[in-house]
Amino acid sequence: MAVQTINIGNAANDGTGDDLREAFIKVNNNFADLEAVQATDGLSLGASGSSVYKDKVANSLRFRNLIGGSNINLTELDNTIVIDGSDPVQQSAVISDVGSILLGNGSSWAIYGGDGVETRADANASPNPQIIIDAALEQDTSPTLGASLDANSQNITGVNNLSSTSALTATLTVSGTGSISTLAPTNIRTTSTNSVAYEENLGRFLTWDIGTITATYEGQLQWFLGNQIVDLGTITSPASGGIDGGSI
Repeated sequence: MAVQTINIGNAANDGTGDDLREAFIKVNNNFADLEAVQATDGLSLGASGSSVYKDKVANSLRFRNLIGGSNINLTELDNTIVIDGSDPVQQSAVISDVGSILLGNGSSWAIYGGDGVETRADANASPNPQIIIDAALEQDTSPTLGASLDANSQNITGVNNLSSTSALTATLTVSGTGSISTLAPTNIRTTSTNSVAYEENLGRFLTWDIGTITATYEGQLQWFLGNQIVDLGTITSPASGGIDGGSI
């Protein structure tokens, strides 16, 4: 209610102003209005959110200040306060062996495995979610090489069948006194071992049975000569030598 002004007239007791009763009625109304204003308190509307009004101390109503946080700007106008929130530009680069991807706010990206590579996402992994990249060779049922395989002086074990459409050339180091009974597969070829021709090396380890020589005789004299032990003696002069028995 607006303050009620007492009309005091143009001069004392000229009869133009409020009478005494009317004047005190206005006084009472003004005090009642003042008392009502003094009892006024702030009230926040709504069931949730932060209250701008804090409390009342004496005749002062106290309100909380609005302060802009990270990336929040406050602009005071005559009748309003403008709250402006700018979305910061946040970018991350994902770099690979070949090429890279620049990710912005809200971007998503996928990880896929290539040939023989499997990827899995485990959101429940501890302590953090994980992207698992599994490239175990045993999972590839038909692996192939794009270049020569270098075993780096390591052994290759557990081989079942060794097959190839072309010759497999290897340099073998032979040691010990063991024997070689089977040489397979047939397309393994070696030209030398320990700088010695492979024919000579094989002769050291293989026992050859050339079978039995059966002679055909024409006449009794040939039979007699063929079944007799002949001692040719020893050749000593002019020097020790050998006998070439010819070709069979």
